[in-house]
Amino acid sequence: MPNKFGLDLAWRTVLADFSSGDLPDVLGLADYKRAWPDLEAAIETELDGGSYRPLPARVLEVPKSELMVRPIALLHPRDRVVYQATVAELAPAIEQTLSAAVFSARFDSKRQRLHDQRESWRRMQVEGRRLHVEERFGFMLSTDVVSYFEYVDLEILSRDLQA
Repeated sequence: MPNKFGLDLAWRTVLADFSSGDLPDVLGLADYKRAWPDLEAAIETELDGGSYRPLPARVLEVPKSELMVRPIALLHPRDRVVYQATVAELAPAIEQTLSAAVFSARFDSKRQRLHDQRESWRRMQVEGRRLHVEERFGFMLSTDVVSYFEYVDLEILSRDLQA
């Protein structure tokens, strides 16, 4: 019988994501796989009682290029499960309200995860070019550049500027 929070489906999604994610997981979450029934029951109890509190995320910087790094928030596996279950519950309703002009963070309810963001970026670029070429009025495209330079590895930048 599925639980009311959708934790089991979320757990299977988290397992699939870990195996294809940005960071290697040598143990394949083996410890958590063995403990999942007990962990699931504990999470259910905490959620039911209102005592669930996520653990602080660890932020890792993964190289994006020689100069840039990409920060990745690494959640504790139990928190990833709760996050995934929450997204799976809320995202379909949010997705229905978004217009076709929104390209990023679109949710695929069939796969229970976000669409590939590289594909979303490519589609936005194609649409921007189409607007530029086919429409006779001027348009402005906007993209999220907030904190862009926050992710430059300052040690590498400093070394490159000195060279």
